[in-house]
Amino acid sequence: MSDARPTIKATDLVSVIRLLPPTMSSLIIGPHGVGKSEIAQQIAEHFNLELIDRRLSQMTEGDMIGLPDKSDDITRFLPVDWFKLGCEKPCLMLLDEFNRAQPEIMNAAFQIVYDRELNGLKLHPETRIICCVNAGANYAVNEMDAALINRFAVFNFEPDLEDWMIWAKGPRGNIDPIIIDFIRNNPKELRMKDIGAQEPMTAYPTPRGWAHAHACLKNGNMAPADVCGNAPPGAFFHMVASIVGHPTAVSFTKFVRDYAKVVTAEDILDNWDEKASMVKTLTHDAVVGIIEKIGDHCAKNKWTKTNVENLEKFADAMCNGEDWLSLFSIVTKSKDIANIKMFHASGITKRILENVEAATAAKDK
Repeated sequence: MSDARPTIKATDLVSVIRLLPPTMSSLIIGPHGVGKSEIAQQIAEHFNLELIDRRLSQMTEGDMIGLPDKSDDITRFLPVDWFKLGCEKPCLMLLDEFNRAQPEIMNAAFQIVYDRELNGLKLHPETRIICCVNAGANYAVNEMDAALINRFAVFNFEPDLEDWMIWAKGPRGNIDPIIIDFIRNNPKELRMKDIGAQEPMTAYPTPRGWAHAHACLKNGNMAPADVCGNAPPGAFFHMVASIVGHPTAVSFTKFVRDYAKVVTAEDILDNWDEKASMVKTLTHDAVVGIIEKIGDHCAKNKWTKTNVENLEKFADAMCNGEDWLSLFSIVTKSKDIANIKMFHASGITKRILENVEAATAAKDK
């Protein structure tokens, strides 16, 4: 399979699959560790379906088609529990690592996709099928013929930084805010795209890897938000390196060590006078991260006049020309009309226009 094909990001992929009829199977193509299984989980939750998750590369014939049973001089295969469940009630069947399965397993999976049945047992008409595959020269995979591909709605999934940020900050991800800030400031560290350039048998960053790093650091009482601003414990670096690789761990450990404090949107909007001296010591990358947090806060909370006044003080003290425009854009994207009106009624919009005019005049010289 060629990697030169149009791609789709997570939010669009979920939206499209939701609209497909149950009988139309989906094939999600993408590298490992980018969230293909997470897409299936979101679809299952949307339709309130039980998720049946099977890794075909790890399955034997017995796991797939069941074991033979002789009755009345006739041999039949007793269906396996997971497939029988998908026949008895609506479910979402995730057949992962489809093209890494043994030939006999792939043939059985073909029948499930082609005919929605296996050994005469038919799937429930509302059961949905999502298959996931890895594609490219970096994977030892089996080819899937054109006739099979034609049975699917085919999606070439490419993880998107904006989608990952939404997931990471939301209840499904709930990733440590320092990890989120690191990825925001170093987007190439979300995942290594050129897997072929990586040394064999070494770790490297992926979205799944960052979720594992978050969970492991939290379990070891080394959550980045708790240890930032100081030299992290010695185990911190080694734990991160074991999951997302040595080069990324070097950058991330330094980022955590130099991170003065997690500055929240509330620190700016509610307590600017108290926090101003500390905020003024932050790097510009940290300021960009704060602007992102302010956008999230605007979308979820009702601002007061004091909030907007403090925001203006923050912008006056910390923002350059591009930052003013970013602040305008991110507040507007929140779609909270009351907050947007209050924002425009302040002196912030005037300052933004002044910065735009100054930038235009500089270009004309």
